Amino acid sequence: MAVQLDISSFPVADRVRAFEARLDAALPPSAQLDAAHEAQGSLSGWDLGSEAVLADMRVTARYLQLSRRKRSPRFMSSGERLSVSVNPVGDCRTNGRGVQASGRRLRLLDLTSDFSICYRGSCRSVAFDSDNAYPGLSVDAVRAAVGRTDASPLHDLVYRHIISLADLARGLTADTLLTTGAATADLVRALVQSVSSRDADRKGALAETLPNRIDDYIRRHLGDADLSPARIAEAHHVSLRYLYVLLAEKAETPAEWIMSQRLNAARIDLAQDSPAVGVVAQRWGFKDQSHFTRRFKAAYGMTPGEFARTASKPY
Repeated sequence: MAVQLDISSFPVADRVRAFEARLDAALPPSAQLDAAHEAQGSLSGWDLGSEAVLADMRVTARYLQLSRRKRSPRFMSSGERLSVSVNPVGDCRTNGRGVQASGRRLRLLDLTSDFSICYRGSCRSVAFDSDNAYPGLSVDAVRAAVGRTDASPLHDLVYRHIISLADLARGLTADTLLTTGAATADLVRALVQSVSSRDADRKGALAETLPNRIDDYIRRHLGDADLSPARIAEAHHVSLRYLYVLLAEKAETPAEWIMSQRLNAARIDLAQDSPAVGVVAQRWGFKDQSHFTRRFKAAYGMTPGEFARTASKPY
């Protein structure tokens, strides 16, 4: 991780001035600071390989505006670039070529065109920026998709992926970040192609991301007691046989993989919150507490209660 801007060590009285003075230099090459009023926060960045970066900005401001950096040496050497960002917190408004966006939606920007981004209050913005060539997209394809990603069937999947990546990035190794960067570039390419005017592009994007969409569906529905391979296949309009083929690389059957994910989620709950075993069993879709206890002990060598007591011991 490369923390580009962190003012937490500054005296409280100096943080606004320190943040505003340092923000412009910490921004990516394609952006510049236009105006800042009573702004403070942090900006973190991670190298995802092939000139791709992930940036996570958390800011509190009366008003803060960023825009396309004009013809500076840094910008001119950056080539054709795109940005896909999300704003899970706060009032963030974007204006640019073909886009006027606000709220908790994906924002695709062509960074070779003019844009401005305004923040008010407490905000968080997470962005994946890369050369167009990394996901294999032309500037025309990116510009055609700007302002249309709300209609993409992949919108929510990509939105959750980018937020999750930023939340986990601090704990990832450099090699894992590079692998994740390539996977993110693949999702961005599919996002753009999913709103293409060409039917072949749209169908190809859905086919390419089917394993991702299935994985995302399972994780979001782990707490449903009736989650089953048949339900997953039906939700994605594929046969049960084809579902088994898609998940074959996991070295588990779909039912086994669902169970392993439920057990892992339950283990995390027990380690962090120490809730009642019955509550955890119900939360993660187990038939009953005894069923949960049997499966948990088979997987981890101790009962949920024993694990929770062990995890809560001070060291």
